[in-house]
Amino acid sequence: MLKNVALIVLSLILSCLFWLGFVGSQQNIKTFDQPISVEIFNVPEGLSVSTEVPSVSIKIDANKDIYKELTENDFQAFINLAEAEPGKKTFTIEVNSNNPLVRIVSFTPGSVEMTLEEKKEEKFKIELGFAGEVAEGFTVQQSNQSAWETLAKGGDLALSKISYVKGIIELHGEKSNFKRKVQLYAYDNNGNQIKEVELIPAYIDADVVLSQVTESKAVGIKVPITGELNNAGLYVKGVKISPNLTEIRAKQYVLNTIDTVNTEEVDISDFTATQTLFLKIIPPLEAEITGTKSVKVVIEIEPVEIPGKP
Repeated sequence: MLKNVALIVLSLILSCLFWLGFVGSQQNIKTFDQPISVEIFNVPEGLSVSTEVPSVSIKIDANKDIYKELTENDFQAFINLAEAEPGKKTFTIEVNSNNPLVRIVSFTPGSVEMTLEEKKEEKFKIELGFAGEVAEGFTVQQSNQSAWETLAKGGDLALSKISYVKGIIELHGEKSNFKRKVQLYAYDNNGNQIKEVELIPAYIDADVVLSQVTESKAVGIKVPITGELNNAGLYVKGVKISPNLTEIRAKQYVLNTIDTVNTEEVDISDFTATQTLFLKIIPPLEAEITGTKSVKVVIEIEPVEIPGKP
């Protein structure tokens, strides 16, 4: 009797241990939060995949400390096309973990229907675009590239989707000319990347030329007066300038230092009466006059008033 009771107790303990182990293992199984891109291996020579392959979602067994350190690079999803023939066929996807402490429990989809076509070629013009910004006060003046055309290789279906081939140059606050190696991508009419084609060349070299931005602003006009009236009985009552504003263009740091521009100098030594002159405006250093380039200037000369003299 006691022996039977002991066996029952032992069975219950073992059952509980098994259940706790099972529950614990289930707590380590979770869906990985990043999709895994599927690579294509061993495409037969002369053939091209004309179907876009979806990413896979995987469920894994890993403890929480390992799980939080995992990235997409810790897994490999692929389709082996060795010995595949032209046409439409369903291929099996395989997924491996690169971390021996992580087990693949399941993944979806497990297979994909793909079309293999005979590889063809078509030339496309290369476009360049920019993302980001150069430094404030600078702009991209031009870009020279090592190639202007690329050869796209792929099946008829994939080639027919291509609307343009473009490379993007990333900008990060540059202040001077620079060179950059740029990867090319094929896109459809909606801007979606077409991955089922091979581009030759797949990279080009770009030489980017920057220039400083020029801005405009309105500034006042001054007339430099030199000399003194020889006639002590006369004085300069005033100087009237028409128009009294003009516009200049220059780089921003130059504009910040300019509030007024000067006309030609006027020597008033021999003036005996009011004078009307037409004077040119002198452009400041590193600036350009884009507004009025000459002005009418009236220098008013009046007799000095002597107190008590009618």
